[in-house]
Amino acid sequence: DETSAQSKALEFVLTQDSKAYVFGLTEDQIIHRYAMSALFFTSTDGQDLNAPVLTNPNANGDSNTPENTNELFGGLRRRQMAEERFRREQREEWAFRHERRTQTTETTETLQFTIGEDDTLIEYMKPDVHECDWLPELVKCNKQRRIVNLNLRSAGLKGSVPSEIGRLQRDLKVLNLSDNKLTGSLPAVNFRQMEDLDLSLNKFSGKIPNLLYKMIKCRELSLWDNELTGSIQTKIGEMTNLEIIAIDDNKLSGPIPTEIGLLQALNWTYFGTNQFTGTIPTEFGLLTDLSVMSMVSNQFTGDIPTQVGLVTDLQYLALHYNNDLGGTIPSELGSLTKLSVAFLHENSLTGTIPPELGQAISMEDLALGVNYLTGSIPASFGNFENLLSISLGDNYLTGTIPPALGNLAETLYYFDIYGTGISGTVPESFGLFVNLTRVY
Repeated sequence: DETSAQSKALEFVLTQDSKAYVFGLTEDQIIHRYAMSALFFTSTDGQDLNAPVLTNPNANGDSNTPENTNELFGGLRRRQMAEERFRREQREEWAFRHERRTQTTETTETLQFTIGEDDTLIEYMKPDVHECDWLPELVKCNKQRRIVNLNLRSAGLKGSVPSEIGRLQRDLKVLNLSDNKLTGSLPAVNFRQMEDLDLSLNKFSGKIPNLLYKMIKCRELSLWDNELTGSIQTKIGEMTNLEIIAIDDNKLSGPIPTEIGLLQALNWTYFGTNQFTGTIPTEFGLLTDLSVMSMVSNQFTGDIPTQVGLVTDLQYLALHYNNDLGGTIPSELGSLTKLSVAFLHENSLTGTIPPELGQAISMEDLALGVNYLTGSIPASFGNFENLLSISLGDNYLTGTIPPALGNLAETLYYFDIYGTGISGTVPESFGLFVNLTRVY
């Protein structure tokens, strides 16, 4: 196919480069150049090699629109905003980690650079110039002039990833193809040296290839916001260097393998908005370095494992929108003194709220609404030192509002007990709340 990226890449190497330049390359170097050219040509949409160069190659391609400010109030929307804010902060920290790791590879450049909104990558391809020098801000090479870091985020890539990318596997440590328009299957390549792989924000489909589980050096795996199907294989237990795994916003199904407990380096886990079933593995309790555990909007059943209380570094726990997740709230969650966000709403939780939960003194956002909880509001909630929001609505709670909640006067801005059996008078201490703007 003369319009394919591969055909155009071959044409570039054979006709655009001078014979003297090509003859000076080894066979391996020619293959390396051809593989990079094929990847660059996935941004052309059939554009000709001699297309004119645009005049603004450094334009910022950020096309974000202002956030819709309509209907920002209400419990559900508020919780969604809090979750989105936290995710945004995590993604910003993630981007910082990527940038920091980029700067520690063998490079001479660490410049900030963005592909222009209307540009294509071929505008940066130069005959008789080594591919490492086409976009030195985004393509990092080692001393042997082999690509080790390739960051083509938001670069206008379209269609499937050319299989020729496998030719770069020997040295490639960082590959970021996120936020493009890539389709088809994930590249089935054994990236033996890969440390960071980010293919998020595309339209990839099909199963996660078995070869990806062989990336035993990988520390960050980001496949979120695609259309992936199938299940997570037990082979994931071999990726023992993983610190971050983000596979949320796909169509993955089946149970979470118990081998997840072998990934002792895990820090962030995002499994949300999929179709996972079965119980939440108790092996999560073995991941003592875990700070983010997001499993929102799946089809989990059973109870919340008490072993979660062993994850002493946990800061963010999101198990909401799993409507068949039942049982009681584990009292062991009270031992998580770093926990700042606990989203357990819209499940099938029963029993009373354990007073031990008030020992999680770093709590900022606690959402337990839309469950089947009974009993009263624990007075121990007055121990929260930084609580901003508490949502208990649509439960079968009874009793009165504990006066001890007056201890939250300087921090609390959202309080929801709508749709419960809470009765009696509002404690006088609520008149001292300086930031409380939403009461239901």
